[in-house]
Amino acid sequence: MNGLQTLITRCKNHAKIVAKILDHEGLQKCVIVGHSMGGTVAIYLAMQRPDLVSELIVCEGNVTPGGGMGTQYFTSVSETEFVTTLFPKLLAKWRKDGRDGDTEAQWRCGAWEDVDFTGIYRNSKSLVDLPANFKQSFLSLPLKRTFVYGEETYPENTGEIKADAPDPSELKRNGISIAVVPGVGHDQMIFNPNAFVEVLSRALDRPAH
Repeated sequence: MNGLQTLITRCKNHAKIVAKILDHEGLQKCVIVGHSMGGTVAIYLAMQRPDLVSELIVCEGNVTPGGGMGTQYFTSVSETEFVTTLFPKLLAKWRKDGRDGDTEAQWRCGAWEDVDFTGIYRNSKSLVDLPANFKQSFLSLPLKRTFVYGEETYPENTGEIKADAPDPSELKRNGISIAVVPGVGHDQMIFNPNAFVEVLSRALDRPAH
């Protein structure tokens, strides 16, 4: 694994890479949108480089340790077992299901076919092992924030508080706006892209195009 791959196997280091790109482009005070692990990276970016972030839209990013459903499954085995056995079998299943017409399996293959297996595992561990104070740091950020849920994973509908589906009332008490994408769960922009764009447009108070 080369130096860059090693660097980006932790969410906080992903944020540093994003910061370097924004610096290179001469950009500041950006609206940052992040989904799932990307949402956690976005929060780290706002913590590390507040000069680069004017507004934060987190779409079911992890805010507490423990991980979401996928990362919990990935890290239920050792890194070696994940790389050599679990993930190759999972990809093989998606390929078969995709050939049989499963559209979800098809897009998963497209998204995951060429990933670095070790990087996926270590990023997943990074989410599972988030610092205990990470949520409080997110709640304390002094900027405009919106947290976006899928309707099917929204705690008021499921009755479950999760690492990537925190208590909406707690977020509201700390000045964070709430938005919900109808008809979908965690993979919001995959299964209802038009509604996802509408939600983002409302969060940004701009018309959707």
